[in-house]
Amino acid sequence: MDLVRALDADKAGYLATVEPETEPQWFCRAEIIEHSTSGAGVRAGLLAHCQEYGARDGTLVRGTGEVVPWTVLLDKRSGSAYYRVVEKERAPDGEGYTRWLGRNFSDHSVRKVLRLTSGDWDAESRLEDEARRHHRLATDSPVADA
Repeated sequence: MDLVRALDADKAGYLATVEPETEPQWFCRAEIIEHSTSGAGVRAGLLAHCQEYGARDGTLVRGTGEVVPWTVLLDKRSGSAYYRVVEKERAPDGEGYTRWLGRNFSDHSVRKVLRLTSGDWDAESRLEDEARRHHRLATDSPVADA
């Protein structure tokens, strides 16, 4: 998803730093949790799962990854069919995480984010499938941590 890549486009992961021969790439999935109009744009709260994958000897190698809630403001340029990200904010790590969720998401959406981040989301298997295709690996190739 191009939106997710726009959020953290300059990320360098473990594989890119330590095992560049695995030809690592980032793969991301996002689920829009809530959205609303905001002036001429759209404000969206989303949950993004991004994972770095490379390949070594027929095995998909998992590097750096994260599951992070974001808020974004999207703006549609006049005459364009596409939106662009004009503002973005990610949830902080640590003790400010829950407070940030409460400030940026409705109560219903906070519960949904917490449910999804506790393992009730199939994004990882979908990311692995996409990474296998990208690295031209067999659909049943094993996955190993770097």
